[in-house]
Amino acid sequence: MVTVVISCGLCVLPHFLFGPGIHLARQRLGPHGPTDGSWYEFCNRVTDNEDCLSNVNLEGDFTIFIMFVANLLHGFGSATFYVVGMSYMDDNVKKKDSPMYFGTMFALRLFGPSAGYLLASYCLSHFEIPFVDPGVEKTDPHWIGAWWLGYVFIGILVVVFAVPMLMFPRKLWTPPSKGEDSQIKSSPQPLATDDESEELKTVAKRLLSSPLFLCQAATLVFTVNGLMGFLFSSPKYMETQFRHSAATASLFAGSLSLASMLLGVLFSGAIVRKLKPGAGLVSAHILVVDILLVACFAASLFLGCDTLRVSGVQEHNGELNLMNECNAGCGCTTNVFQPVCGPDDRTTYFSPCFAGCQGLNTSDAKEMLGCKCLQEPDGSALTSSASKGYCFDDCAMFVPFVAVLALAKVVFATSRAGTALIGLRCFHQRNKTVALAVYLTLGSIFGFIPYPLIYGALMDSSCLVWDVNCGARGNCWLYDSQRFRYLLHGLSMGFLSLGALFSCAVYLFGKSSGELEDDHGAEDDDEDVVFMRNMGHPGITHST
Repeated sequence: MVTVVISCGLCVLPHFLFGPGIHLARQRLGPHGPTDGSWYEFCNRVTDNEDCLSNVNLEGDFTIFIMFVANLLHGFGSATFYVVGMSYMDDNVKKKDSPMYFGTMFALRLFGPSAGYLLASYCLSHFEIPFVDPGVEKTDPHWIGAWWLGYVFIGILVVVFAVPMLMFPRKLWTPPSKGEDSQIKSSPQPLATDDESEELKTVAKRLLSSPLFLCQAATLVFTVNGLMGFLFSSPKYMETQFRHSAATASLFAGSLSLASMLLGVLFSGAIVRKLKPGAGLVSAHILVVDILLVACFAASLFLGCDTLRVSGVQEHNGELNLMNECNAGCGCTTNVFQPVCGPDDRTTYFSPCFAGCQGLNTSDAKEMLGCKCLQEPDGSALTSSASKGYCFDDCAMFVPFVAVLALAKVVFATSRAGTALIGLRCFHQRNKTVALAVYLTLGSIFGFIPYPLIYGALMDSSCLVWDVNCGARGNCWLYDSQRFRYLLHGLSMGFLSLGALFSCAVYLFGKSSGELEDDHGAEDDDEDVVFMRNMGHPGITHST
């Protein structure tokens, strides 16, 4: 847990070392932000805002390095909770109570990212420099929220919860095993050698030769890529697809996950504990859940809004053709994307300069005056006024999208307790920690590591307008929302469909299995053996 706290401190460090965003630090930020219009590019009032100093580039490279080290430490520290924590709990609770404990654990584990989205929403709704008004709206693409503040809260909470965890014993007391009279016993296992590395190789080889284990791991990999990749992209997707601010998008993403997944996980854990379904029924439920997930993503594929109409931007290739007679002599640049909305409330212009605007209304900071390139609702072009920010059309698809996404998360959450139960019970007791480590390592290498890269490239391929500074590409200002929607849902459906295929394979291995718990009074130590034999675990046989 110390490494997690250190990683949080490193994430905050760049803000205090280098200060706020470069383009904001350059502004004359008083207590109420810039009021003289110097923030905007107007016709014949364009300044060169590019800052190509070498020290700025070095600061960016050093920040990336700090963030890399911080995430590495966070992954190293948090891995212990998943590898050791699940095995520690499973070894020290009654098997009949395991589903409820797993359900509670997964509910709390899902609570973390959900609460993180809510915390991000709160932090991003405040300016990067607290108690300073930058003079721009939260929906403005130049708004930078207090991204660093969340790491401070998380670091403090980790320290608080670390204290009671340090009081736990290394091993809880357990009663002596009473399974000598059981009619199920395992075949002889090789004696442990002094060379622990050889033993680990033997265990890993046995696991990697087990079809059940490989299918279970493949299900994890494809589900992580499909679902976590979608959740990774969902705040940006809701921000661009439905024109919400980053804070609002994070709020919806977090509240959806929090309510729906908590409900699904706790409900499924209680049901498994009460009904004690067989392994075949549990694996069948997981398969049905995977199929329903694909159906939900297919439905949400059609719940979106049209791409924002920006004057001079070609939607099919993202090419810019912003110059025309009305702004030819204005000296406009594309260094900064400063969207303004025309009087038709449909057409967004790249900047006040490209709209031909002469200045800012001093009595109304949201109004641009003397704009010569605007289209009136009747199609006639005349000098008029424009308003700051994007044009927001009336898109009624947000509520249906939220409803389908919430349903998908509830459905998915109902299978988490069963997935953990099957995974842990198909490992031999003394190899459980090693097997779980191999299982999660495969999931991390082929799931948790690739999906940010894959979905990041997907978002980049949907970009229409890039921020170009000093000849280098920066953030994306405008996305092709339709392309973004099709690629995001299509890729997620592909991953989840492959996960469903491997869930089907797990079901075929487990359909003839017995109960997850021995109904005839078998002791806890024997229940693992019963389940492993029924799931086709190598080396587990009936006694003669």
